[in-house]
Amino acid sequence: MLRICYKLLLGVALLASAAWAGQRVASDYRDYRIALSIWRPTGVTAMGVVVPVRLDGGRVLRLVLDSGASGITISNKTARELQLGTLVETKVTGFGEGLNVVGHVGFVDSVVIGDLRFEACPIRVVANDLARRADGVIGTDFFGAFRIRLDPAGRELRLEAFTEEQSGPRNRSNHLLFVKATVNGNAEGLFLVDTGSAVTSLASDLRWPSAMAGNTMNLIGISGDVPEARYLAPVSLEIDGKKVVERQPVALNLAAISRRNGITVAGILGYSVLSRTGVTFDYREGSVALSSR
Repeated sequence: MLRICYKLLLGVALLASAAWAGQRVASDYRDYRIALSIWRPTGVTAMGVVVPVRLDGGRVLRLVLDSGASGITISNKTARELQLGTLVETKVTGFGEGLNVVGHVGFVDSVVIGDLRFEACPIRVVANDLARRADGVIGTDFFGAFRIRLDPAGRELRLEAFTEEQSGPRNRSNHLLFVKATVNGNAEGLFLVDTGSAVTSLASDLRWPSAMAGNTMNLIGISGDVPEARYLAPVSLEIDGKKVVERQPVALNLAAISRRNGITVAGILGYSVLSRTGVTFDYREGSVALSSR
């Protein structure tokens, strides 16, 4: 995720995956519509969407919807408010040159989002402020029991219950989802779909046609400073036959993401692109698709 002040905060784009499918849907298994609000960490620019969430009947938390993260992650401060007990230590992986951030995993009895209720939910707790003007993040995989349709323009998250024929166990060990994108008409690569990243980025170690490097930028990640980040000239992206122009992409070193996933990650589709499309996530099939507005 990004906080732009010209200092930017690149936060939890890559939380280490865990068994976040442990929670169960306690309300009726049916379709749901969840109203979202816009995340504006600097007070002006929209950089994502926020889900209203209650943990164990507490106050409504503002959690940034982040398809680059897994499950629910909150700060120590919020965990203390909830009197959340910790069970095991864990490590949180994100951008930056520092060490992995140490956190803890605890459980809450209930997570309530509108009319939707989950029970026996694991929660990550970290000391870092993950998202300015928000209480934490919630990964789209938290809703993996449903087909998930994100409509940023309509500020709505639609959850569609699978039919009995469609239902079945999830066998995925990785919460990250990728799409193929063509850059400037001829270079193709796999892009991580990350609703929690404010900007769209290209891998700095790959050669992109007509993607001229510009000024450097100051990025701070959850694991420290992010080196060699630069603005790029506008690029055209084509995804599943749909074209979109990203006017201010960023070049980032994505080698660590590629290593962790065993593939070459060409870039990250952030909110700057996804806010102009609809996005459908299907964690049972391990698929993600963009739609035209």
